[in-house]
Order: sequence, then structure tokens, then C-alpha cells
Amino acid sequence: RLEKPLRDREARGLVVSTLRQALAAVPGATLAGLPAVSVELEDSTKEGLPQSIAISVCLVLCWLTIVFRRVMDVVLALVPLVFAAVFTVAFMVAIGEKFNPINSIAIPLLDGIAVDAGVFLVSVARDARTRGGGRVSLLAELRPTMRAVLLAVATTVTGFLSLTATHTPAIRSLGMVAAVGIFASLIGSMCVLVSWLLK
Repeated sequence: RLEKPLRDREARGLVVSTLRQALAAVPGATLAGLPAVSVELEDSTKEGLPQSIAISVCLVLCWLTIVFRRVMDVVLALVPLVFAAVFTVAFMVAIGEKFNPINSIAIPLLDGIAVDAGVFLVSVARDARTRGGGRVSLLAELRPTMRAVLLAVATTVTGFLSLTATHTPAIRSLGMVAAVGIFASLIGSMCVLVSWLLK
């Protein structure tokens, strides 16, 4: 028996690896229990996360290519996603938060959610470009879309922020990572993408 529950990741990893070494000589013996499952889940997440991110990015790229059919429009639509990814990783490093099996779910989710604003803004800019008109006309057409994007992102961020009120640390972390990433996509859309579209 352990003297206290294994809530700490490092202690859990140490106990599980020690018990696995002790069981290595026993044929057919396996380690079971919640700590062992947690460690295996973390290990499989570390292996599977790059693959799931690559798949989601490829699917988003394929969809954007089908929709826009222009490389520059696809690149512009990806600006909020790239900004969100960089900002989220920098934020996690700054506060010392680590990826776990639950909060890493936010990364493939961000691939789809963060690109939404870029799709809407680039579509409006494309339509304005085909009709002609200058920068003032484009800004007038972008303004209602920017307001809609702002409200949609604020609603989504609020939904994910509500997860931070739970007592489960992993779910709290998922809510925080997703909310930060989606909020960063809003900044990338409104500040970076809109200024590029206007140029």
C-alpha cells in the first residue's frame, strides 16, 4: 500500500516504473490500476499527439484549398491558427503548464476552431476584391464580419473558460488551454489578418 494517493505526475511515474521493473521478472504479470493506466495514457498521448496534429492540419489545409483554390488565400486564412498555436505554446511555457492527455485534445480542436475567423474574413475580402473598390470599401465590408467573429469567439472562449471552474485539474487545464488558444486566434484575426487584408 502507498501512504498517499498518487496525484503528482512525477511520483506516479516513479512508482509505476519501479513496480514495472519489479514485475519484469515475473512471466505474464502486468501492472494494473488507475496510476498505471494514467502513465500509459500519458505515454500514448505523447506518441499520438504529433500524429493527430498532423492529420488535423492536413485536413484543414485540404479543406481550405478546396474552398479558396488560391495559395495566398489559404495562407491568409491560416494566420489566426498559426498565431494561436505560437501564442498558446508560449503561454504554456511561461506559466509552466505541461501537456497532459486531456489538455492536448485542445490542439487538434484549435486547428479547426482557430481557422474559422480567417475563413470568414478572407471570404469577405475576396468578394470585395472581385467587386472592386478600395481600402475604405473593404473596411466597410469587413466591419460587420469582424463584429460577428468577435461575438462568436467570445462565446466559444466563455464556454471553454467554464471548464476551468471544475475540480478536476486535467479538465481545468483543457479549458484554459482551449480558451487561451481561441482568444489568441481572435487577436491574430483582428490585429494581424485584418491589417494584411487591408494592405
